[in-house]
Amino acid sequence: MPIGYTLLSRPDPLTLFKPPAELLLFVDDQAPVLTINLVDRKAVQSEQLDELAIDLVVQENGRMPSTLQLYTRFVDAQGTPLANESVRTHDIPLDIAASGSQYVYSSVLDLSPVNLLQDGVQIAFWVVGEDAAGWPLVGQIGISEFTPLVVPVDIATWFVDVTFDELEPLAPVAGQTVRITAVVEMIGSRDGEVNVSLVEESNLVVSSFVFEMSPDDLSRVTVEFDYETLFVGTPNLAVVVEHADGSNQTFTVPSFTAAKPASRDASSSASASVPTVVGLVSIVIFVLAGLIIVVLRQGRDSDSMWSDDADFTSQYDWDGSEHVDVAEIDVIPAATPESVVAPAVNPNPVLSNPYAEQITALAGRTSLNDDNIIRFIESGWTVDQIAQYYPPDGSA
Repeated sequence: MPIGYTLLSRPDPLTLFKPPAELLLFVDDQAPVLTINLVDRKAVQSEQLDELAIDLVVQENGRMPSTLQLYTRFVDAQGTPLANESVRTHDIPLDIAASGSQYVYSSVLDLSPVNLLQDGVQIAFWVVGEDAAGWPLVGQIGISEFTPLVVPVDIATWFVDVTFDELEPLAPVAGQTVRITAVVEMIGSRDGEVNVSLVEESNLVVSSFVFEMSPDDLSRVTVEFDYETLFVGTPNLAVVVEHADGSNQTFTVPSFTAAKPASRDASSSASASVPTVVGLVSIVIFVLAGLIIVVLRQGRDSDSMWSDDADFTSQYDWDGSEHVDVAEIDVIPAATPESVVAPAVNPNPVLSNPYAEQITALAGRTSLNDDNIIRFIESGWTVDQIAQYYPPDGSA
């Protein structure tokens, strides 16, 4: 406890009515006691170094300044300062919400290292300061460079080990699917989400799996990838593991070579649509061939009919002239033979001729003889057409 004294001021010589002032004087005879508080004084996790919360608690009956200076430095396992890490100075402000004889200074520090930290690295903390009476800070640790608070740094590691089972099949041929089985085992110090991918040619992701892993239970996960061997040769495959901190590891898949398939297998596996295409082409060719045959047959029958007519007109003289104008015959439209109603039964010998009725009907109406009439009727002419184009006078 501080010692207190009561003092009286000197009387005012100008008046006898104003009493002397009474003053209370306390003498601070004790040094302030420092305690450094961290979230965990046993170890500082490396991923928390950029935002490390710290409290400086001072037990003091007198008055303390508004800020205290905190010093930090990275050291190795033997306490030797790291070569590339200098001493850092931090001004820690007073928390005005604190009351009584306890002064609390709070801040969040950025202690990100300059270089990558190795196992065994520690952080040294110490504070330099004094109270209003000039008493320096005291405490068990952390009050000077020679008696700092030393806390180990827990280096965060996201590491896994990947092993591969036997490939199935061991000697594939082009077109087959290879089963790649990878066993992922957590060996790091941090848990989190893990993305495991099968990658071809360093950047083409074939497939991937995402799951949680933790070092506490020594978790092990088996993943299976199906890789389709599209080409003959040795593919460049790897399993890439991406961790929660953005780092990744690459593991090379055991090498295998896809052989060239046998000719029959190659023809069947080259494309599943080849038989379908061949079938469609065959159908189209068959239909086109059928159409061509039908067209050619119709053209041949038509040419034969008109050839017979031409031969006939060149051999016979229907009207007594030396020739018949075939051009007139060509322009005559084809007509469908019309059925002729059979006349009443006539006991005439001409009925033995199947065209006797037409010949009888044309009697006196045409200049053609019976043989010519029969030929025209067989070619599809009707009685009226013959009578129209070949009248008795021989002029159409």
